[in-house]
Amino acid sequence: SAQNILVAAEHARAMGLKIDYRCATVEDLATEGQVFDAVIALEVVEHVPDVAACMSACTAVAKPDATMIFATLNRTAKAFVLAIVGAEYVLGWLPRGTHQWNRFVRPSELSRALESAGGRITALDGMSAVKGSRVISYEKPPVSPLQGMTALQQLYLSDNQISLSLMLICRCRRRLR
Repeated sequence: SAQNILVAAEHARAMGLKIDYRCATVEDLATEGQVFDAVIALEVVEHVPDVAACMSACTAVAKPDATMIFATLNRTAKAFVLAIVGAEYVLGWLPRGTHQWNRFVRPSELSRALESAGGRITALDGMSAVKGSRVISYEKPPVSPLQGMTALQQLYLSDNQISLSLMLICRCRRRLR
């Protein structure tokens, strides 16, 4: 939102960072002919109505051989139970209706959309509360809508099928043209 952009821009200014924040969609940036060294969309893809169009716009704004990183919820029963039933209805961490299960994306769907748009997945990991090969520990929960979170103190990154059943984290490249 415009308000979030203002807050982020003020934080960057106070830290002496030169960051060009924009309140725009990736489709708007693609239409403007903007290109970037990296494209990162975390917790976005599961909210878009047309994944193929989103991936097409993301690859359009990525320079040739640019890195793209996407994190999204996998369309599985586990993700439905944890992200919708658990986070929205039981724990109240997110407003009800934040997620629509039919918009969660399977790895094969994301891969097809990227390939059609001129990209390719180079690494696929997942995130879960199940122990994996690399751990992300939170001594204190991050300041976010999840404030007060106590159930998940550690999240694990792994490329095993258990962690992929909740969240996909993929590194991609735009193919050279």
